[in-house]
Amino acid sequence: MSGANGEAPRTVVIACHMLEDEVKAAMAAAGADYEVVWIDEGLHVKPEKLRAAVQEAIDEVALRHGAGGRMPPLQKDGGQDGDAGCVDRILLAFGHCGGMADGLAARGAELVLPDVDDCISLMLHPHRSGKETGVYYLTRGWMRSNTNAWCDYGRMAERHGAEKATKLLKRLLDAYRAVSLLKTGAYPAEDYEPEARRLADWLELTYETSEGSVDWLADLFRGGGKTKGERYLRAGPGQTLRVPLP
Repeated sequence: MSGANGEAPRTVVIACHMLEDEVKAAMAAAGADYEVVWIDEGLHVKPEKLRAAVQEAIDEVALRHGAGGRMPPLQKDGGQDGDAGCVDRILLAFGHCGGMADGLAARGAELVLPDVDDCISLMLHPHRSGKETGVYYLTRGWMRSNTNAWCDYGRMAERHGAEKATKLLKRLLDAYRAVSLLKTGAYPAEDYEPEARRLADWLELTYETSEGSVDWLADLFRGGGKTKGERYLRAGPGQTLRVPLP
């Protein structure tokens, strides 16, 4: 998709805040400097709320940047110079995330979404076939978030006490056999291995590491599938994004 008068499309990224390390590294790798609108990672547990928040962000971007009109942008997280220009393309740095992207639409811009089940699969090394069953993946973003296992335990302990909270959390994670630190190259993974090992020990799970990558995100920021064979879902201006059922 080209912008007005055949110019490069003006682009904004909407991303899960848990991917901040990887989004910034991928942006640098792609030589891109887009505005990023961050979405609270805690919304992942309720896809319908995540969808509402992403749609609200899309609408706000369209309003500020004039998809159908021109308005001066609000202060943003770096990126393209602050003139009041129209947005032609919105890149969504998410996976399907429980179907949250189904039904999203932008009034005057193209939407581009990686066609992948979730953010973990988006960050796994491109030569891997996908996530392993029974593996609980970690990144620095996950460890810093308010949705990690330590925080879940803290909330349970406040309500039920420490002993019962431990039993409840282990029951919730009963299907997992291992904790794996995902080395995406976007943060110093060795600094976070001790914490990841402690979590594995506490949950009585095996500790592993997995090779990750920001290649798919970098490809998204280079133009959304134009430089590599990865798959994307797209919706033109005014169209509705449709996510296939798993």
